[in-house]
Amino acid sequence: MQIKPNYFGMTIKNVPQAEIPAGGSGNMEVNINLGGNTTQDIPSPPFISKVGFKNSLDTFYFNIPTMFHTLLTSKGEIQQNQFKQYWKEIPDQNEISIDVASLSQSASSSESLKQLFRRNHIYLVTERKNDKNQTVMYFTSCSVDNTYFLTVVSMPSLKTNSGCNISCKSHKQNLSQLFLQAAQFIVTH
Repeated sequence: MQIKPNYFGMTIKNVPQAEIPAGGSGNMEVNINLGGNTTQDIPSPPFISKVGFKNSLDTFYFNIPTMFHTLLTSKGEIQQNQFKQYWKEIPDQNEISIDVASLSQSASSSESLKQLFRRNHIYLVTERKNDKNQTVMYFTSCSVDNTYFLTVVSMPSLKTNSGCNISCKSHKQNLSQLFLQAAQFIVTH
């Protein structure tokens, strides 16, 4: 079993050997290591891991969708002054946003959304109420390649009067798209 070289250097750690009889099936759990060969190709949505399985018959290749939030680290927490500094350093054209029309029950309030994001390594910096009576929350996170994502969540969305708007700013816009895809998944599932 092998993962094709990718931007994040994901490889399979300690490839397990499985004896599965012809016509049978089985399950195995593998651990991913981030020390493998990397490519310079920044992925775009959806992020696909290309995995090969070799057996006695042949080698089979699969495209496995990979949610970006699994590549966020616990070191993404920063202070408010750092957030402001990073925000100024990142060009405005690198900011992208999405409107999420409907939130899952586990993300339906600002408190539950903050807890849900924290469990996925997306950390609250500060929050406030704006003049449109929205709760505006500022978050940070950091991916395994040390890219920081500055995120603003406004609840409710002005377009839908429910849900939320999620904006993301990062030095790597393609990764920001992956981040927004993952954030949307988190708040809707």
